[in-house]
Amino acid sequence: MRRLGGKRAKAKQPVQLHLPVVAVTGSAGKTTTKEMIASILSTQFTIYKSRGNRNYLGNLKAHAQQIGPEHQVAVLEYGLLYKGDLTRHCRIIQPGYAVITNIGSAHVGNVGSDIRALAMAKSELIRAMDPKGKVFLNVDCSYSREFTQQPFRGRFQGEFFTIGIKHQADYQASGLKREGDGIRFHCSIDGERFPFFVPVRGEHNVSNALLAIAVSHQLGVPVSGIEKGLRQFQPQNRRLTP
Repeated sequence: MRRLGGKRAKAKQPVQLHLPVVAVTGSAGKTTTKEMIASILSTQFTIYKSRGNRNYLGNLKAHAQQIGPEHQVAVLEYGLLYKGDLTRHCRIIQPGYAVITNIGSAHVGNVGSDIRALAMAKSELIRAMDPKGKVFLNVDCSYSREFTQQPFRGRFQGEFFTIGIKHQADYQASGLKREGDGIRFHCSIDGERFPFFVPVRGEHNVSNALLAIAVSHQLGVPVSGIEKGLRQFQPQNRRLTP
């Protein structure tokens, strides 16, 4: 660490916030998942959410200044271009709830064209978040599935929660059926199956909805509120359209 004036420079500490912070990252579906989470949580809480897909470090610094005492939960999108970006995000605002939507090829060229290296870069969110927090993973993604078995050097002592359609998960979808411009499905919550409707098409959006259901449930939103918030979800412009 660089010394200034003969003294060791202190590492900058994250902004201390008074509320739960949900951070969403992943190769695809970040903004959609973030908006679904926000739609559900807004049925119970006064929330702060990042606008659109503004998910880079400069945006996060602005969010740190805009989150106020009236907000009860913050839902933020954390973007990654290069290795170390998610660690830097957590040094600005350290989340207690971390969502990794999936690991794909987006930005893989920035980490040596190695998807495993990209997966490790995504896992920085787990390594740098609140060590007693909660992590939400899509086990239909093979790389995300491996995260549940990673020791993360013993630092992370929190909980993993999984979602899935094809693989067994804590929050698992079944009975997917297209209905109009959306999809109806059931989700298992605490061993009981509940019906939900997401007003967008595509199986990938059921995965996004499952992540939103899982986060909201862990934040104490009742099933009725989750169903209402998911049904009221509105896709962002230029996203999720045919």
